Amino acid sequence: IGLWRSLASALAWGARGPGFKSRQPDQSPHRLTEERCPVQYFARAVDVRKENRRSGSGPLVRQLYPELACSSLSQAIEQAKRSVLEADRTIMLQADACSRIRNQVRTKYRCWIDERGAFNERILA
Repeated sequence: IGLWRSLASALAWGARGPGFKSRQPDQSPHRLTEERCPVQYFARAVDVRKENRRSGSGPLVRQLYPELACSSLSQAIEQAKRSVLEADRTIMLQADACSRIRNQVRTKYRCWIDERGAFNERILA
C-alpha cells in the first residue's frame, strides 16, 4: 500500500507540474515603489543678498541657478559645497542638496555664505 500511495501522489504531483514558480512575489512592495518612483538627487543654489548692503535698505535680490542633477545625496552635498565655496564671497550664495520623489522635494543639506563672508553649513532632517 505504501508504494501505491507514493506512486499515486507522484502522479498527482506531476499533473500539477513541477511547481517551479515561487509562491512568493519576486520583489517586496517597497522595492516596487522605488522602481516606479526613483529618488532623484540634485543641488540647487540661490543668490540671496541686499542690493545695498551698507544701508541694508535695498530690496532683496534672489537669483536662482539651474538645478544640477546628481547620482547620490553625497554627490549633491559635494556639489552644493563646491557651488558656494567657488562663488564670489560678496555674493551671499546659498546652496541646497535635495531629494525628489515624484514632485515632493526635501532639502537634506544647506550651506551658505553669511554677511561676514564666512562659510556655514547645516544638515537637515
